This record gives sequence, C-alpha cells and structure tokens, in this order.
Amino acid sequence: MILTKRNFKNHIITILITCLLLLLKITPASASSDFSINSSLNIYLKNSSDSIVTVEEILEIETSNPNYYIPKGSEQIVPIKKDGLVTDTLSVTNKYGHEKGYTLEEEGGNLVITLTNRNNIAKDSPFFAKIQYQTEEFINQSGNIANLYLPGLHEDVRFEHTDESQGLKTKYRYFLTYHVPLDAPPKSYITPSSIQEEISRDYRTYTFLQKDRIKNTGWIQLGEEQFYYFKVAQTIPKTDFLTPKALSKYTNWLSTNILELAIPREFTENNQNVFIKNISPQPKRIRTDQEGNIVGIFEIDANKDKEVVIEGYIKLSKSIKEIPDFTISQYKERIQELSELETYTQSDRYWESDEREIIDIANELLSQSDDSSILDLIRNNYNFVIDRLEYSIQKAEGDNVRVGALKALQGAESVCMEYADLMVAILRAQGIPSRAAFGYGNDPLITDTDEKIGHQWLQIWIPDYGWLSVDPTWGETGREYIGGDLDHILWYTVGDSKQKVTDFAIYTADTVDAGIFGLYNVNIEALHESNVPDFSQLQTISDISMQYATQTDEEMKEIEYILKTTMLGRALIFIVPIAVVLLTITTISILTSKFLRLRNR
Repeated sequence: MILTKRNFKNHIITILITCLLLLLKITPASASSDFSINSSLNIYLKNSSDSIVTVEEILEIETSNPNYYIPKGSEQIVPIKKDGLVTDTLSVTNKYGHEKGYTLEEEGGNLVITLTNRNNIAKDSPFFAKIQYQTEEFINQSGNIANLYLPGLHEDVRFEHTDESQGLKTKYRYFLTYHVPLDAPPKSYITPSSIQEEISRDYRTYTFLQKDRIKNTGWIQLGEEQFYYFKVAQTIPKTDFLTPKALSKYTNWLSTNILELAIPREFTENNQNVFIKNISPQPKRIRTDQEGNIVGIFEIDANKDKEVVIEGYIKLSKSIKEIPDFTISQYKERIQELSELETYTQSDRYWESDEREIIDIANELLSQSDDSSILDLIRNNYNFVIDRLEYSIQKAEGDNVRVGALKALQGAESVCMEYADLMVAILRAQGIPSRAAFGYGNDPLITDTDEKIGHQWLQIWIPDYGWLSVDPTWGETGREYIGGDLDHILWYTVGDSKQKVTDFAIYTADTVDAGIFGLYNVNIEALHESNVPDFSQLQTISDISMQYATQTDEEMKEIEYILKTTMLGRALIFIVPIAVVLLTITTISILTSKFLRLRNR
C-alpha cells in the first residue's frame, strides 16, 4: 500500500493501538468509538495574487474510553510535500501556541515530521499539534486566473477501524477548508460540485467534505476571464536547389511550396475570441471549413529558406450558459431532428464504434444508466474511460503514435488521444453525436512551462447548448472536467477522418525528407489582463478570414496545387512556355517563308 499524507496516519495510529492492547488490561469496549483521530487542514490565501498559501494542519488524538491510553514515547508521523515548501516557515506548536519538539527527515521526496508524545494520551490528556508552513503546492497563478487545489484522500483511507482481536473502535475525521479573501475574483469553475461555499467575516470559505475527497481532488478556479499570447513560427527550409532565386522575382510558378497552417478559431462555449497581431508573410488565402476550423494557406519560394509567423492573443471568458439536462429518451428524440449530426454518430478510423467489443461496453454503460439523465450517462462513460485506461508517460515522451479506440481498449499504451478516442467511440456506439477537439491544455498540475504541448479532448452535442467539452485525460488527476473552463484553448475540431485539417501540411515538388520540416511550432503564454494590448486595435480572426477568403472551388485548387507542387506541374510550367515559344517561332517562320515565296512570284 502507498501511504499518503492521510492514510499514513491511519496506519501509524492503528499500529500504536494494537501495541497498546498488549500492555493494558482489556475491558469491554463502549458502543461509541474508543479513540478518535482528527486531522483539520486549513489553507489560507492571504491575497488573491499570491503564489503561496499558508497551511495550518491540526492533529488531535482523543480517547473516550477511560480504560485505555496511548503511552508516552509513542510517535505520530506527518509527511509534507517538499516541492514548493518554504522551509523556514515550518513550525509545530501545542494548543497554547508554545513550540512543540519534532524531528524532520526527508523520505521519498517528502519531508517527514515525527512527533513524540511526552505524556500518555488519555481521556483527560488528549494529543494536540498544530503544524504551520507556507507552500506553493495548493495554488497556481496562471495569467489572469488563480487555480486552487484541494487535496483528496487515498482510496485506502477509512473513517472507522475496529480492532479485530479486542473490538476497540477508532474513528478518523478529515476536515479541509480553503480560505479565500473576500475581494478575490469570483469563481469561474469548481469541481466537485459538492464543495461547500460560505462567507465569513474575513474570508470566503470552501469546505471539502471527507466523504467526497476519496480518490478526488478539488479544483477551484478564481477569475472569469483568461488571456493568452500565442506565436506560431514555422521554419520552411529551402527544398529547390536548381531554380535560380532571380527567377522568383518575376513569377512564383517556377519554384513554389504551399504551406497550410492551422490558426486558432473562435468557440462559443468558453467565449473564445482570437485577435491577430501579425501574419508574415501575408497568406494567399484563408480557408474556413464547415466545422469552423481556420487554415492559413501560404505560397513560399521553394528556393529560399523562409519562416512563416502568426501571432496574436486569445481571450476566454466564463459562459453563463447552463448545461441543460434531458432524460436519455428525450435527448435521442431531440437529436433525431437534426440530420446534420449523423456524421458524428458513425464509425470512423479512430472511433471504431461498430466493433463488437465497443458496442458491448457502450450497451452495458447505457443499461446501467437506464433512462436517467444524459449527463449521468456522459459521466458513466467518462469514469469508465478513466478507470479502464492508464496514462503512459513513456508513450507521451516517446514515439507517440495515435492507435485509436479499439487498440486502447485492448490494452495499448494510451495518452490523451486514446482517452478521447475511446470515449468518442463509446458515445457514437450509443448514438450520441461527438467529435475530437485539438488544441492546448494549460494545466498547471501537469506542466509549469509556457511551451505547451498539443492536447486532445472531445466534444458532445447537447441540444439548446451546442458542443460540450469533455476531457477524460484530466480526470486522471482526480478532477471532473465536463463543461467549458478557461484552461483549454481550442485550435480545431474533427468529426470525420476525411476532413483535411491538421496542425500544418507542406506541399512540395521537390524530393526531400519530411523530417526537415520539423513539428508544428507554437508557443503559448498565459497573461494577466494588465499585460494585454487594446484588442480594439487588432483584427479578429473572423475579420481576417473574410479578408482572405476566396471562392476558389476544390477542383481549381487541386489544379493549382498540382501545377505548383508536383514534378509534373513544374515540368508543365517549364515545357508549356517553351513549347508555345517554339510553336510561335515555327509559325512565324512558316508564315514568313510563304510570304517570301509569294513576293518572289
């Protein structure tokens, strides 16, 4: 068993009580508990902009049975996470505020506080210790929002224990309250919903009940707006070493590569708005597909090194729109009215919803939900995926190849792609429209770098709401992510593998190793509102999309791509003008010859 901060105490105290029984005369136990062990954890955020919190943890041990006591010299052990701890702030005091002796050792990345009882712990002399320190562990300031984390309890934690040999009962109680200043920004997201919010004289408090903390981490997000700066900088190396650069001054038909770059889009659920600061060079055109995805198309000289840059800002804000709930039968009736959703219920390359293994699981989860609410069914699917899959750090850091829902279900190593794909496949097998979402997750629990890695989650169609975002990968941290928040930045969505949208694509007539183009290179940084420009001075992505939109049909676009980015097209570009010149010269020569013969007559 892995001993966490809480069940470690259970384990130690159980040992102490067991040893105690060997020393004392046994008498019948009372109906109530003989021992009670209370852990009260209070976390104080003094200022809403602080990056550290003050932690006050009180450990109390009481005996209600006068026939038993815990002898002096026994030890109580409390581990504290070392990372983020401000070491010189650590103190341990008794109930009168006097310093209490302790030893401090490092063990497995934690600091272990050992408290030795100087007196017997009996009915009239309970044990009390207050441990105080400052730490970065339970808060993260990210741009314009503060993320507050309320630690959960290990699944092995029990609230009551009875000694099998003597029948002595011990009760454990775990209290947790997070104290936030009254002038702090309002919350924009809270999970689980059972966290209780109250207003006191000095603080707004959030209480996380012990029954809800088992295998569950609380998360409160303060702030209703978030801002990000982003920069896509794609370097395209020279691929054409034959065509002279001088020719490119006169025409781009002789040596051209075509680059397609995904640009962050707008999205209604979290009011995602995109403002463009710079696009260089100017795109040939910007394409918006039926999903609302935006792709910039750039024509660049193949006989030169070139960098394409897109930079701007993204604003997210809390939606006031409630997620409507329906019974499953009501939901099915509503979506049948919309024929355009049929695509999102079909089996596809990574969402094998017609495979027997996936159908059986989908039906089982559906039957467990009976005709309860559609949100309950979504939660059941969500929890199944989290419990079934195990996140693979090795895959995330190695050859990260997307394998699809079926292989993930069968035990393949899984990362965010597989979590999302499996849930999409299950939903589609249940007849629920869903699609994959790609972008970037600003999750401070996973990474503390501004260079965000790509992330995949999913979206589910809900009548009277639209696309509902769901992220089962983040569920591994103990949080429930169903609904929009301010930490997911949407780049594009995919409902059909035939969609021609990806991070970036390069079309070239030259024979080169694809590895020279590297990966999609994007940097994202969360910003405080004081560091963002006046957005009224910038163009929105919608305005720019309209400015560069064209009516070129697909057939004409394909012909243009063939002419500019294939060897056949390049050959035709060279051959046709030469042939025209030769034909013209030949025609002129023939006509001149005929004219001279006629004149000589």
